Amino acid sequence: MLMGEKHRMDIIEARKDLGVVIVRMAAQRRTQEEIEELGALLANLKYAEPDYFLEFDIAFHLKLADMAKNSTLKEILSSILLHTRVNQADDGGKQISSLDYDAIYNAIAEGNQEAAAQAMETLIKDEMEVY
Repeated sequence: MLMGEKHRMDIIEARKDLGVVIVRMAAQRRTQEEIEELGALLANLKYAEPDYFLEFDIAFHLKLADMAKNSTLKEILSSILLHTRVNQADDGGKQISSLDYDAIYNAIAEGNQEAAAQAMETLIKDEMEVY
């Protein structure tokens, strides 16, 4: 395995684990206003032109971090997203199914930490297959 590939896999692993922690916290700590804001971001993401998909994807994930109400986790996520998004932009910004994002949104809106964690794991797995 090339060192570049090893580094990429390390980043993906860290992102998955961090994402699961963030959505669990977001499901527990979210406000109604934040749920509505996340819903608006989800709508933008679902109907985004391919050139804007990554922008809305990043905004969606950073909103989840805001909802977790932990600034350190958000800073770490921002750094990880920067690394992963550069690779995705190089791949032409391929889109993945919005069903994964819907599942995360619904679980958080319901306050279901376990479902949110499972949905995030599915999203990251699907992203790994696309990218």
